[in-house]
Amino acid sequence: MQLVLALIGLQTGQRGPLWWAVKHREHHKFAETAKDPHSPVAHSFGRAYLTWFGRPEHAACDLDAIPDFARFAELRWLDRYYLVPFYGSAGLLFLVGHFGLLGGAITGLSALVWGFYAPCLLVVHATSLVNTLGHLPAIPGGYRRYATRDHSSNRPLIAVLTLGAGWHNNHHRYAAPARAGFAWYEYDPTYYVLRLLQALRVIHDVKSSLPPDVRREGGLR
Repeated sequence: MQLVLALIGLQTGQRGPLWWAVKHREHHKFAETAKDPHSPVAHSFGRAYLTWFGRPEHAACDLDAIPDFARFAELRWLDRYYLVPFYGSAGLLFLVGHFGLLGGAITGLSALVWGFYAPCLLVVHATSLVNTLGHLPAIPGGYRRYATRDHSSNRPLIAVLTLGAGWHNNHHRYAAPARAGFAWYEYDPTYYVLRLLQALRVIHDVKSSLPPDVRREGGLR
């Protein structure tokens, strides 16, 4: 199941799972400093939104930074050859559309554009919105539940667009659980899916509880 979820994650077009984990941990460890890969506070908005992704200093994947994940051979393979399943799915979609398996009105090209390129583009922008607007509280539409040392902000609209990732201030205050929405009204469908998969015994050890001090600090019951 870990391999299946990693393959699904690859379809976002954001490199391999181990590389992504390294960069995410760097973001938390060095939040809003020059070492933060995508900080709109330490870098320009354009760099934080998109161009950081292709910069040479961010190309390597430091496996020593993620020994808990790097111990899995299948994840190391996917991280090294992520373009194979990524573009492999694109080719498969084209063939499925080309041979009429999606209906006579859907061609191979339309299946490729709307089933591959359009979703990838939308997901990249969704991630970029979290990386940037999630750290610019002066822009309207967000709130800060916790007085963290960084400028992280909860963004309800982005949370809807990203299936829960918009509760960024919560996540920066306490990143251990699988949930980012801490209050009952903070919509977090990704967490709900994980809990469902755990109930079905497909995955296990989904972390969900919040320490008492985190709950008190956030005004949560």
